[in-house]
Amino acid sequence: MGFKRFCVLQITPEIPNEEHVRLFDDKEDSDFYFVVYEKENDRALKFCPNTVWSETRNTLAKLVPKIYDYYMFLDHDIGLEPQY
Repeated sequence: MGFKRFCVLQITPEIPNEEHVRLFDDKEDSDFYFVVYEKENDRALKFCPNTVWSETRNTLAKLVPKIYDYYMFLDHDIGLEPQY
């Protein structure tokens, strides 16, 4: 794995936001990681049932490799629009 500037972290019920995965996962400068809390997903770092948001966020932050300059939490239900 080469050096990357940032990673995007997401807490999602079952499936991460497809747009976020497309934009950030395994790109030249970024990676994407997520955990789930309602239903297991083999691609998730961990299944975190019966947790509150802060516990799940802390679990996600703990599991992510500490190799990036920046770590960004992005809600799964947020849409992104380019600003030109």
